[in-house]
Amino acid sequence: MTVDLPDELARRVAAEAARRGVSPEQVAVEAIAAQLSREGQRAGEGDQAARQRFPFIGMGDSGPGGGDIGRRHDEILREHFADKTARDV
Repeated sequence: MTVDLPDELARRVAAEAARRGVSPEQVAVEAIAAQLSREGQRAGEGDQAARQRFPFIGMGDSGPGGGDIGRRHDEILREHFADKTARDV
């Protein structure tokens, strides 16, 4: 397999290889393997990974004993605003 890297990235890989005394290919292989390993771990985390990426999911959950807000939203709004005037809102 041949991979063409952007010039700046190729320079960074070459510099890292020189610093460590290994080939640029070795640096590239290790970097790709590490990235794929992280992605595999994230994919295996399931719901936890989704919660970390999308913290807003579930924030509208009415929780235990909270009833079904989705079906009762009109009723809940009427109760809340029943004694308020337009000036209060």
